[in-house]
This record gives sequence, C-alpha cells and structure tokens, in this order.
Amino acid sequence: MVCLVLVVFCILLTLPPIVSSAVLYRSYVVKYDRGWDILCDSYIVQKNDWVYKIFRQKGEISVDDFQEFLSIFRRLNPHIRDIDRIRPFQNIFIPLKKLEPGTLPGQSTGIVTIPFVSIAKVSEFVESYSKTYTVKKGDSVSRLVAARFGHLGTRSYREGLNLFRALNPDVFDLDFIYTGQNLILPDPAMRNEPWYPSLFDKHGNIKGDAAPVKPEKKEHVAAVEAPLKQAPPVPMAQAAALLDAKLLNKGTYFFPGASGSDFELDLSQYPVIEMEDGRHVVFTTGDQKLGADAEVLKSRWKDVAIVSLQDESSIAQILEAIFRSENWQHKQDTELSLSNYGLDITVRAQWISAKPPDYEGKTRHICITMVDGNNQQTPALIARYLDGLGIIIKDVLKENPASAKNMDAASQVFARPDVAALSPTNRKRYVKDLIEALGYSFSENISVTFPYAGMQVEAVSNLVTTGNGNDFLIDFGELYGDAAREIEKTGLGMVHIDRQDSLDDITAGILTALGVTYAVDPLYTAAARPAEFNTILKIPGYLVNRPGEKDLLLSSIPLHNRILRFLNARDVKVVLTGIMQ
Repeated sequence: MVCLVLVVFCILLTLPPIVSSAVLYRSYVVKYDRGWDILCDSYIVQKNDWVYKIFRQKGEISVDDFQEFLSIFRRLNPHIRDIDRIRPFQNIFIPLKKLEPGTLPGQSTGIVTIPFVSIAKVSEFVESYSKTYTVKKGDSVSRLVAARFGHLGTRSYREGLNLFRALNPDVFDLDFIYTGQNLILPDPAMRNEPWYPSLFDKHGNIKGDAAPVKPEKKEHVAAVEAPLKQAPPVPMAQAAALLDAKLLNKGTYFFPGASGSDFELDLSQYPVIEMEDGRHVVFTTGDQKLGADAEVLKSRWKDVAIVSLQDESSIAQILEAIFRSENWQHKQDTELSLSNYGLDITVRAQWISAKPPDYEGKTRHICITMVDGNNQQTPALIARYLDGLGIIIKDVLKENPASAKNMDAASQVFARPDVAALSPTNRKRYVKDLIEALGYSFSENISVTFPYAGMQVEAVSNLVTTGNGNDFLIDFGELYGDAAREIEKTGLGMVHIDRQDSLDDITAGILTALGVTYAVDPLYTAAARPAEFNTILKIPGYLVNRPGEKDLLLSSIPLHNRILRFLNARDVKVVLTGIMQ
C-alpha cells in the first residue's frame, strides 16, 4: 500500500495535469521548515485512527526517513503535544514531500493544486463548480454552507461542509474566519449533475479524501475583523518577533502570593518580552522607574532583566539594550562557527540568541543584523541552507523592519546547478578527467624522442596540450633518472606524479604547470555587505581564474545543492573532484 501511494504521488508531481473524466484537482498546503518548502496534506483525524498507520501511508518523507518525518511533523503541528494521543476531528498537517522553491505553480502562495485520481469516474472537475467569496462581517462557515446546501444536521449540509474543507485546506479552524478573507465556496448547482452522488461514500465523505467533518455546532463563531487591518507592530513587538518571543503589553500580570502578598504589574506601563526559555525582559521608558518593585520581580522570576529605554526607541536600540542587559545569556556572542562535510562556515551578526534545545536536544541560533537595503540581505539559498543547520538568519531592513526574514525565495525558480563530477578510480584517470575539465587536451602513451649519450632515444609518456605553447608531459613513474632529466633539458616541461601523492598534490602540480592563476581554499561572503556582520564560506579546493570565462572551482568535498547554485550565481562553475576509490 505504501509503495503504491508513493508511486502514484510522485507520478502526479512530474506529469502535466491530465485532462480526463477520471481526474480531479486537489489542493495541498505548503509550509516552511528549516530551509525547505514542505508539501503537506491537511488531514482531519478519524475515529479509531492510529497515528503510525496514518503516517506510513502518507508521502515519500515518511517512507525515506521516518524519524525525519516525525521531526518535521512535530514542528508543523505544535498543537499536537503527544503524537500518540491524537484525537478524532483534530486538524493536522502531514508532511509529504520536500520541495525546492518554484517547483510547483503557486508554491510561493502557500497553496498548490495537484491532479489526483478519484475512485469515482466523474466527467467534470469539482473546481469548475465553485466560486470565490470575500467574507463579510457576521459571516460564519456554517451559515455560508447552510445557505447553499441546507440546514445543519442534514446529509446535504455535511456534503457541502466536506466540499468546503476540500476547497479550502488553508482554513485550519472553521470557527475562525475574518472579514476580507477570500474563500472558495462550492456551488450547489453541482448537485444536479448525474455524477454528484458518486463523489461521496455512505457517510458523506468525499471518496479519495475520506476526511470526516467535525460534528457541527449549533453556532459557529462569526467572522471577526481581519488581523491584517491592525496597525503595524511597534518596534518593541518587532524585537520580540525577531527573538521568537512574546510581547506582553496589555492588561495586568498578576503574581498571586500567600498572606496578601499579591503583586500586580501593569503591562501597559511596563511591557514584558517573554522568551521561549522562560526568561523575561521588563521595559521602563522615560522617567518611569520600578523602584522597590524591581526586587519583587526578581524574586518572582528567576531570570529577569529590567531594561530602561528612551521614548520612541528604534528596534536596533531595543535589541542592543536587551543584549547588554543583566542576566542576558550569550549577550557577547556575535559569531558562530561550524563545519558541514568539510565546508567551513562562519556566521557573524549584530545579535545572536540561542533558542532552548528542542525535543531532540538540538540548539538553534537566531542571527539578527540590520541592513541598509534588499541588496544587502543574505541570499535565500544561503539562508535556507543555514536554517537546515540550525542557524536562523534574520536580516532586518532599517527602513522597513517588518521585513525580517529572507526565506521565501518566491522569485527564484528551481534550476539544476552547473556542476561536473569526476569519479577517480586511479591517478591516471583522475589526471585525464581533470585536464579535460580544465579545458585542455590529455593524450596518453605519446612517443617522445630526446638525445642521450650522442643518440636519439625514444620513450613513451603522456602529453598535455594547452594551445598556448606551454605543453608539458605527465610522468606516472615510467620515466626516471637520466631519461627524465634529458627530456627536461629539451625545454619540454614535466610533472612527476608519485604513488604517495594525494589528489590535492596532483591538482596543485598540474595547475602550476599550466601557469593558471588560482587561489587555495577560497572564501565567499554570502551577502553584499561588509564581512563584519556577514556569513563567510570557506570552501576547500582550488579556485581557477579563467579570463573571459567563468571561474572554475575544484573541490573534493560534497557541496550541497544550494551552495552549488549560490556559486553559479557568482559566475563560478564547480567541478567536484571526488575521492580516490
């Protein structure tokens, strides 16, 4: 069953939409997780569902690496505290497939539509019987569906609600819609079509998408004002969001105590940022002072910092005050270093904050830097790559601090990197492939004549032809002693390769003999800004300068696909030299 689901799913992702009476379109949700877009199935748990049974039948991630699948599932479904105790009618996102940006049409919007094969043989697509509707104040899902498919509790209403769910997978909670939101409503006219009854099973669920509907309430919550209409967040709220923390600035924080020792903190006067690890930052502004209350707070909260700000402080001033405050852990950290498969990475930022370890015991870091413009932001390819390594890059525009993350890569389309890979089985094969990758000619077993002791002597060697008169021989030990010295006296260069020479030794010797300009272990800054607050990549290998052509990077480490594409964007072609087998 698992293999069948996987095969069908992969075929549907690669083939163009099938125009057939046996095909319906289905919408999937795209979520972001640690450097990847994740194609997800919005699923409603059924009665008697067993969590591992659901997971094993869903998508290629669970088949390829079930532990990774569980990790992604937990991060995408923070409301599920215990996956062994999922309850009927809970809405969950099931990760199906990792996607590069631009893989599917509409991916950057968070919703993609993919054809799927239905059990029923229908003649039209369900989507052709639907209309876009903009929510008005006072609307509710139950009223919208009932107005088109009949009263609550009827089978017709249940079918309409199922269709609504299928058409609107991004509506996570039916009890929460807001004014101005665009919904897709099923047109009741489809009930007159002869194929309509075949869409549903005996319970009113859509065949091929047998997700039951949550038992309807007598009343759904009416639409509220859209959160998008709220005023832009103040700098303090933006600072909290950058730190993945909560800003508490409304109401009263009440500390109950024994024997009448209660304490109240007016959050409108003294806002609080509450960190994920339980630390608190209390703000005072202007002439406000906490006085003796500061000691009370310190006795109630184990880790608390009290920060004094000027009126109308900028987001940079708020962050700087937080990181310089007492009790702020890691306040001196402005640099992180790590290595990934031999690639050395240094991340420098104005502020670096460690998040608490996750359920796997891994610590992630938030790296925040203020930048002058979009051109100074870290490229999405590098930001996503680092996110997968536990480093969250947040480049904040000074003129528009709300633009903190550079992860969406909406303008980027997935493309194969320009890379060549060598597979060295022995030194001679490596040399031949390397010479040709550099754009020169390598000829094996060429006869060479040279004078020796008053006579012409013939030998066999390997010739590198450069086209600029700088030809030379490569000797793998066939020539030695007087023969090698006499050949070199003729003016023909020679590179000697011994058995103990490493691939690095061989590469350096050939590049020197070719007379090309090259750098060892080149450094790349990720963003177009000073190195003081930037990401620096040190790539083991040789960067060959080729006037009039792309530079050529020879590297023996397995560079990640995103690093390859980043280098291509810098006009660098990559040759992965591999390891001697």
